[in-house]
Amino acid sequence: MEHIKKWNPRYLAYCRANHYEPDVQNAIDRKQYPGGFMTGFILWNNLHWALFFKEVYGIDNYKDYVKGEDTHKQYDNFLLHYYPES
Repeated sequence: MEHIKKWNPRYLAYCRANHYEPDVQNAIDRKQYPGGFMTGFILWNNLHWALFFKEVYGIDNYKDYVKGEDTHKQYDNFLLHYYPES
């Protein structure tokens, strides 16, 4: 059986934001963050959650906001708006 690599859609938006294919971005992050190669993505994702809440809800501090399924869908659409798939 052939192994098919699937990437998280949010990770793919991070890759598009940096103009790299996922395997290349992964290699870059492993070199830049050797003790925690997902650090770049986590920082980027946290920043974009903050931008999303500021733009969509006018909220500066979203940490206490409960994120439901609808909010996650809105966030995914927000990322697709700024980092569309090719």
